[in-house]
Amino acid sequence: MSTSRTPARIDDVPDDYAATLQRLATEVRSANVRATCKVNTELIGLYWSIGQIILERQAQQGWGTKVIAQYTFGNLPPEIQDALPSPADLASFAAEAVQGAGGTPVDS
Repeated sequence: MSTSRTPARIDDVPDDYAATLQRLATEVRSANVRATCKVNTELIGLYWSIGQIILERQAQQGWGTKVIAQYTFGNLPPEIQDALPSPADLASFAAEAVQGAGGTPVDS
């Protein structure tokens, strides 16, 4: 047994409908900003940690020993490469993110 719903008429919409929609939109935007800030904080910590590891390796191996080149994606062992997104996957993700944000990818 199914029941049919009829669309709400303007007379059926509460007086505070627009204000409630605005409040909901504000809450969503606010949560989005908070989540973005948390993600950025974690990424900054990650990049700092990676930088520290690189500095340690440079101190051990000496300047000019191409420490960074040793850790580029193509030089990593297969078991680590398999655990990470490929550079092509990252490029595709970035292009989709730019398009989703209303921008145009650089290569278009």
